[in-house]
Amino acid sequence: MNERSRPAPAGAGTDAERGTGAASAPRRTGRRLQAVLSLASFAAFMVLLFAPRAAYYEESFFGLVLSALKGSFIGNGVSRASLYVLVAAYAVMLVCTAASLFCRKKAALVFNYCKGLCMLAAFSFFTGALLYNYGLSLSDVFYSARTLFACNATSLALVVSLLFLVALGFTAFGAYGAVKLIGLLLGAAFLLLGLLPFAEGRTLFDLFGFAPFGETALGSATSIAYTVYAWSALANFALAAISLALPLRNPVDALRADLFFVIAAASAAVFGAYAGLEALAACPGILASAGVALGQLLFINIFTYRGRKKPAPGPADESVPPPDDEPLADPGEPIDELLRAEGAPPAAPAPLPPAPEPAAADNFLDELTDEEKAEFERLFVQRSFRAEGLPAYVPGGDNRAFFRAVFAYLGAFREEISEGLLEKLDEYCEIRL
Repeated sequence: MNERSRPAPAGAGTDAERGTGAASAPRRTGRRLQAVLSLASFAAFMVLLFAPRAAYYEESFFGLVLSALKGSFIGNGVSRASLYVLVAAYAVMLVCTAASLFCRKKAALVFNYCKGLCMLAAFSFFTGALLYNYGLSLSDVFYSARTLFACNATSLALVVSLLFLVALGFTAFGAYGAVKLIGLLLGAAFLLLGLLPFAEGRTLFDLFGFAPFGETALGSATSIAYTVYAWSALANFALAAISLALPLRNPVDALRADLFFVIAAASAAVFGAYAGLEALAACPGILASAGVALGQLLFINIFTYRGRKKPAPGPADESVPPPDDEPLADPGEPIDELLRAEGAPPAAPAPLPPAPEPAAADNFLDELTDEEKAEFERLFVQRSFRAEGLPAYVPGGDNRAFFRAVFAYLGAFREEISEGLLEKLDEYCEIRL
């Protein structure tokens, strides 16, 4: 067993100091877990290529692709293009799967994310082309009267893509992967709320095509507002899926949550001005979507900006004595002349202090930038957090015990360390230990 994957030693601080086991998981998971996830997703996507049949069609994805390549596919150019995109996505998936098996865990995680996002985009494009070209709704693809969830290849492929990205999020961010998952579920909630009545009995899916709301200027503004809202709900979900591969605290999440709340609130306000505020009570879709948009804004912004701390200033350098407030008295005559006048020999010049010996080389600190070095010294040399069982780091000394134990205490300093320093620390431990 890798020494970094062992449980924290007894007495290594409280649970709050150590963090949960899942909080230290992202750095304990190695290349083996990435390989397992990569192979499992590859197997799932390959099965879905041949069975079951795709939504609306009577053939599997393989049968549809084969007919498109032979020129016998019956459909317009967009549907045919979606099949060619699917072929390209499977080619990318094959390359990424092979590459993820022969590289370190960081690169394997990147390849897995690339594969998951590529497959999600390809199947989403196929689904969008299906809805657009044949006038279907999402319920035609995802709903079944017998099983509730339609078990066709299209819906299952989208679910597998999302589950794969969620699993990667937990391996990359540990317990914070749950934050990514909740963000994705909030994005999907707006599509589910689209089944409720929005404006004048129309659902969200009736609003994609510029639904008319009268011939007045206010009616035209309402039509534009809800067309923008419908497409923004779809874009919000797409960005929530993409954010599964982005760092935990990134401005993309906060920006999409803020913009979508503004769009949802503005749409409700425009419809209220058009139909009257009392009409909003008969439109549960508008009220529910505005409430969820506010919840998404608060949730995303809290976790985007939570824990961003400025580095604490280092202790004052006490090696230099403070200047004397009182000025030195004027000595008057030179001291050498006074000594010669009294018959004493002149004083010999004082010897220079010995030059300080250069500190021993530190292979890890030498790889850091000046900012990262100052941050590392603040965290692990001056010890700005509580972790009593973690061995002290001695610059230039033998710190193997420190590197073997440091990730067992990740929960104690995870909120204070930067991503760049954390990655360098992880890579050093993986290569040198």
